[in-house]
Amino acid sequence: MVDHVVWDWNGTLLDDFEITAEVSAVMIRNAGRADVTHDDIRSAHTRPFSDFFRQLVGRDPTADEMEASMRRYVDAYEPVKRDLPLAIDALQSLALLREHGIGQSILSMAPDEELQELVGLRGIRDFFMRVDGAHVLGQDKKVESLRRHISALGCEPTRITLIGDTVDDFLAAHALGAKTVLVTTGMNAAHRLAATGAPVADTLLDAARRVVDLSGRTRRG
Repeated sequence: MVDHVVWDWNGTLLDDFEITAEVSAVMIRNAGRADVTHDDIRSAHTRPFSDFFRQLVGRDPTADEMEASMRRYVDAYEPVKRDLPLAIDALQSLALLREHGIGQSILSMAPDEELQELVGLRGIRDFFMRVDGAHVLGQDKKVESLRRHISALGCEPTRITLIGDTVDDFLAAHALGAKTVLVTTGMNAAHRLAATGAPVADTLLDAARRVVDLSGRTRRG
């Protein structure tokens, strides 16, 4: 039985894969891996950044490279963040869950102030019971953020499904006893998502339909 969905933001509800992957690829190319592709990024992407860098470059990043990577990401993302689209089926997916009486919220590792602004600009805030981002950027692990988020919701973890685009999303939910549906729209390749054993969907709408099936609920009204 599922009563509530926790949505990831970047790469899931927000369609920002191309810019995020390209910024990551530029960083890796500048470190000497000139042939890196977006598929390579998807196959290797993980946290922390140093592990991701090591997989693709074969060495640890220097302090200067770490600083430059953060600066380059901010410089590329900041000017366009308000114009990035929602996933093409995001609104349909949110509406489907609402029609079946399933609660919804957002948990992101993006800065909280930025997240609140971007969700508000897209006119979808009313779908969600809570919207929580990071208050101290880069210091929290997703599992701890999810633990606080679930506590604030007052829901049993076993009745929650997290919809996200990374193995990290699965690991956080699994550690707390929540379910996961993973989508292939973001930073992790499909084969990596499938290796978790969690259900994998190619679209948000497919993910939402799977949650409806898990919920056992019928459409309200």
